[in-house]
Parts: sequence; C-alpha cells; structure tokens
Amino acid sequence: MKDKTEREQQEHADMLAECKHILEKYNIPVILTGSALLGAYRDGDLVPWCPGVVISSYYKPLARNENAVIDDLKNAGFKIKRHLKNDENYKIRVIKNNLNVEILGYAKNKKYFYRKLSSKIKQTPKRFFTKPFGQITVRGETYNTPKDIEGFLEWVYVDWKTPTRSKSPSTYKTKKHMVITK
Repeated sequence: MKDKTEREQQEHADMLAECKHILEKYNIPVILTGSALLGAYRDGDLVPWCPGVVISSYYKPLARNENAVIDDLKNAGFKIKRHLKNDENYKIRVIKNNLNVEILGYAKNKKYFYRKLSSKIKQTPKRFFTKPFGQITVRGETYNTPKDIEGFLEWVYVDWKTPTRSKSPSTYKTKKHMVITK
C-alpha cells in the first residue's frame, strides 16, 4: 500500500468535490464519512494510502435522481465501477486514475440509517445522519459531517486515532455497525 503523490491527493480531493457538487445540484444531502472524514479530522487531509473516499446520503433522493446523477458523473469523466440499487441499499462507486469515490444511500428505520446487503446490515445510529450537521474542510471544499465526529469515528473504527495500514477492514473497523442477518 503506497502513499498517493501530492498530485494524486489533490486529484482525489477534486473528485470528491466534483461528486459533492453533482449531488448538491439535485438537492441530495452530502455527508462526508469513511476514510475521507477520518483523514480530514485526524490528519487534516485525505488518508494518503487510501484509494477510496465515501460520501453518504439518503436512499430516496439518490434513487429519485439516479439517472441524472449517473449521467452527470459520466459527463464529468467518471467511470461507473459499481452500481447497486435495491429497496434498502444504494451504492455507486466511480473511478478515475485508480482512485474512487463511493456514494452510499441509506434507508432508515426507527433507530438507524442502514444499508442492507445480502446477509448483512450496515447500520448507523440516526443521530449521526440527522441535522444539525457539523462541517469540515478538505483542501478548500467544505462538507457536512456528523455533528459528533468523534462519536461517529468511534462507532465505525476500532481506534480511529491510530493510523492503520491494512487492506482488511476487519482489522480497523468495529463490529458495532455491522449486523449479520443470516
């Protein structure tokens, strides 16, 4: 796992901002999560060895604007690497030059925002994905975040304060946000 160059870091930040602007064009809320939030909060920049960043949002506005968003992403030069949509999960992974941005859409129930995968549910307590949001800036672009950033990072990561280089999420992510359904 090698670090991105300064040029690649800037390119990744630009990709993230471009995806944000496309979503905002359709009034789709954008919440910075995953390694992008972790790096921005802990280190003041994207995690240099992480080739992917995540934007989270809500299932319904993403599904409602799906075709327009995908068209705009393609017109912006992104390749759609993965596109998954069912009644309880929404995910688009776009790539440019071996870097990616994932756009995730969460459904909600009484306690959680969640994404249902085949035999798992990835869940996040409602308090992290509801207003009022916090904000953080990554290379000049401001993003909404969970208001309690540290609480969110503690929910997702085993030890968010200690940088961990691993290709296996089970080494650095907690089990709290993942529920096995089968």
